Amino acid sequence: MKEKIYEFNIEHPLTAPRRKALDQFLKKNAPRSKWPTSHEWDRGNDHLLHVTTHPVKWEVWFAPHRVTIFGSAPFWAKMLFSNKKRALLRESFLHILQQTGFTKDRTPSKRAKSGHEPHHQT
Repeated sequence: MKEKIYEFNIEHPLTAPRRKALDQFLKKNAPRSKWPTSHEWDRGNDHLLHVTTHPVKWEVWFAPHRVTIFGSAPFWAKMLFSNKKRALLRESFLHILQQTGFTKDRTPSKRAKSGHEPHHQT
């Protein structure tokens, strides 16, 4: 069963150049993951990206001003998803959005580290 994991406001929508930048970023960085990682764009919806980091499957939905990330995983994997891992993964997603031109590169403030940054919702 998929669950909404994160939602981020973005300043710039998905465009062909940002899609290409995202593809290149994911392809370049996939070998750095300790889990097998793959990604592909949905054939019926060009604003939906499927990412698999075994055993977790992610759906990344791009709306004009928002990115919503859903995840599905077996029960045992969900039990390993601690608050610390959730925070690290959130920061990873924000980094990807910044590096691929969806949001401005910001230095995390104390509010951002605590999860209370007004422009990013979780």
